[in-house]
Amino acid sequence: MREFFAEQRKDPKYRKAEWELQWDANWHASAIVCRLRLSAGLSQNGLAKMSGKTQSSIARAESDGCSLQYLGDLAKSVGKKIIISIEDAEELK
Repeated sequence: MREFFAEQRKDPKYRKAEWELQWDANWHASAIVCRLRLSAGLSQNGLAKMSGKTQSSIARAESDGCSLQYLGDLAKSVGKKIIISIEDAEELK
């Protein structure tokens, strides 16, 4: 699998698409972190204390995105859970 992706990454169009997808996923993750915090009525510092994270890591997640594990940890700390679904693209239009 690594060889396949290494070969694909030689193509500038593939690299651009991969970067755009990563940026889009990070943007959505950062929006989810912010929405999660605000819906719980918490400041960044308040969410940090509840989750055992630092305020600076919460701020970084809100600006740069984060991993699913980190997002799950934050959700759990405020009594929520992460649910991921894959939908047919035609239904999203």
